[in-house]
Amino acid sequence: MLDETLTGLHAVAGARVALSFLEDFEAQVEHGDLVLLPIDSVRRARALRWFRRLAPDTPRLSFTDCTSFALIDELKLAATLTPIVSSPKRERARLGWSRPSQTASCSGVPG
Repeated sequence: MLDETLTGLHAVAGARVALSFLEDFEAQVEHGDLVLLPIDSVRRARALRWFRRLAPDTPRLSFTDCTSFALIDELKLAATLTPIVSSPKRERARLGWSRPSQTASCSGVPG
């Protein structure tokens, strides 16, 4: 999600704000307050399966969303800040979320 956050900040608020955010982000990672999870080839393959499954019916789907879904499933996360959480109820239900604070079981995506 770092890629979309930096891109959005740069586009909306400018380089100064994006670079300031990046500096703070990197300091928090270095201090151990945040964990930055790399997307390796296994995670990328899982994310691509998500993308293939969801893209036909999800016009605003990003590949970053799909990498988030892959991590949610792998790490069995109970909550996430990924944008799908605030999506309309129908969209959340289609993806498997029963409440905004819950994540989907990814059993519908081939392992």
